[in-house]
Amino acid sequence: MAASTSIDALASALVARFLRTNNYTETLGAFLREASLAADVGQTSGDDTNNWSIQSLLEEKKAFDQSVNFERYGANSSEKGFWTVPGQILLICFFVFDTS
Repeated sequence: MAASTSIDALASALVARFLRTNNYTETLGAFLREASLAADVGQTSGDDTNNWSIQSLLEEKKAFDQSVNFERYGANSSEKGFWTVPGQILLICFFVFDTS
């Protein structure tokens, strides 16, 4: 339950920040009222590390997806469905000698 609550709080802060940044003051007021949020939710602080926006979150997700695809497919992403280096097959043979 706690994880969902913190995610909801972060999502509310992102929406409030978007509305505040784009001067949707009436919509922001209605959002804060209906969600029972404090009036300062979504305000940016001097610390740039915690000032996420919807746009920066989407840019970060896009960069993450590209890095994951690069790790899997290499520079040539047209060969989707194929790994860059084929897996190695290790064949181990056991011989049992009958000594009786």
